[in-house]
Amino acid sequence: LSLPLLCAGAWVAVRYALLPLIARFDRFHEYIFLVAIGWCLGGRLAFLTAARTNIDAAVAYYGVALDDNLGEAASMGGKLLMHVAAKDDFVPPESQEKIKSALADNPKVELHVYEGCNHAFARPGGANFVQEAALKADDRTLAFLKSTIA
Repeated sequence: LSLPLLCAGAWVAVRYALLPLIARFDRFHEYIFLVAIGWCLGGRLAFLTAARTNIDAAVAYYGVALDDNLGEAASMGGKLLMHVAAKDDFVPPESQEKIKSALADNPKVELHVYEGCNHAFARPGGANFVQEAALKADDRTLAFLKSTIA
């Protein structure tokens, strides 16, 4: 029950808050930068936001359930940084290969694979936390955001 509510809430937020904000600021040509950062299901939402809107930047940490939406990356509005856990229990190797091959030639996508890491490797205190990989992912995220929206 909580996952469907979370998905519905995220959809409502994007549809009725984020998209109208993007349209408003685009119309007035005001200077504002919109960024989406998500982990797990939020990583999926960050991917979809980058693919479906003109957001400036999106960061997806170990996004899940992307297989059916990879074709949308061709019309990506902003730039996307993806952090993929090589041994992700929620994204099997065949799905990871689809993701990598679908996004390999997209100049708006930067994708990093973290070998030996499982899902949620960047969550401090979590069972799969890998400090070295988490710090590297966070450093890459900061550099990406600085180069994209600074």
